[in-house]
Amino acid sequence: MNNAQKTIGIIVSIVFLIMLLYPPFIVISEPHGQPGVAYDFLFGNPDHRNINTFLLLTQMFGILIIGAISFFIANRVGDRNNLTGGLWEQTGENGHPFFSGPLSSFSKIYIVPNIYKDEKSDPDYFFYLGGNEKKAMPKPNTGQQLVGKNNLSDEAYRHCKPASMEE
Repeated sequence: MNNAQKTIGIIVSIVFLIMLLYPPFIVISEPHGQPGVAYDFLFGNPDHRNINTFLLLTQMFGILIIGAISFFIANRVGDRNNLTGGLWEQTGENGHPFFSGPLSSFSKIYIVPNIYKDEKSDPDYFFYLGGNEKKAMPKPNTGQQLVGKNNLSDEAYRHCKPASMEE
């Protein structure tokens, strides 16, 4: 459970407590008057009022539905925002190391060192965005390609050197 889900659970619990302490009442003002709905403290003066259980249960059901939907959405959002925890060092099909990490639940980023860096203007690392688990597409116009789940092919690695990110 992430922080957003904990917050949603606390908020739903507080709303439930408030709804139980201040329930809706059916208030009858006069013998021939129309019944009205009012919210009042549960342990207050009980004259001429009854708890409107249908309205109270309807409100609780609505809060449960909204809380459950929010809880589910917060779970998915929390999983997608987990880029700061990491890039994982992995080994490709050919034994060379590379790094990958989640950008969202649908894409990954791959970071591979450049072994053919000749000039200072050449990049130190190549960054690839993977669209799915079976085939990750490289930056446009590089002629490189990543294949396999969390693996670099030999074709993709021909422009990269086996080195760690700390060089």
